[in-house]
Amino acid sequence: MIRALRILSIAVGLTLAAGGQAAEGRPSEPALATRLQAEVERIVRERLQAAVRGDKSAWRRHISADCVWTGPGLAVGTTADAELEITGNAALPPNIYEIKEFETHMFGDVAIATYVSVERQPDGAGTSKRFRKTDTYLRRAGTWQLISAAEVFVPGRPVVRVDPQAYESYVGQYSLDAGHVVKVWREGDRLFSQETGEVKAVEFLPAGGDSFFLDGELGDWTFGRADDGKVSRLIFRLGGADVVFRRIK
Repeated sequence: MIRALRILSIAVGLTLAAGGQAAEGRPSEPALATRLQAEVERIVRERLQAAVRGDKSAWRRHISADCVWTGPGLAVGTTADAELEITGNAALPPNIYEIKEFETHMFGDVAIATYVSVERQPDGAGTSKRFRKTDTYLRRAGTWQLISAAEVFVPGRPVVRVDPQAYESYVGQYSLDAGHVVKVWREGDRLFSQETGEVKAVEFLPAGGDSFFLDGELGDWTFGRADDGKVSRLIFRLGGADVVFRRIK
């Protein structure tokens, strides 16, 4: 699950609320949102499968001609540029891509789909590459059209060896507000966390000191300490932005 995107979205929403501002594009009603989320996910997966097959017609079905494509190196391309990349893909094995951690967020006629794409080498050898992809769809005349596609390469990060006994000081609950809490607990030599709304727990992987990261996600999670040395907060840090969860238990 892309916890980073949700955390930042919540933080922005809380900031706007504190300033008396209303965020534009309120999410759809739950039942309708669920149906639209499934529809968008199907469209995304069909597009990716068509790309692997080299099927340009199926690939273009839900793509706007003026879609903005942003690559791992922050290079901006066009739909025509993206179409050139799938030429000759018919020779690729169908399971070269694995889609994980798929989420769709609905805001009226705008849908933001984010997921991790694990891309294997065609010959099955070598190291797989991981990309965090974010697709923005706009519903035009009842049809979803891709208007922006961005991907970021997620480099593998080394896991630092630490004494698991140190994890005991992190165990607890940390709150961003009354409705958003991150629970942290230890299971043997591993540290896990689960945020409000998450179905599954995720493992905190040690990055060194009091800092941790989530496999396949950007950003760091750092436990902050008070003057007495006790853990008092959990900080999510990404791109210079800090979101602070205060310890409540």
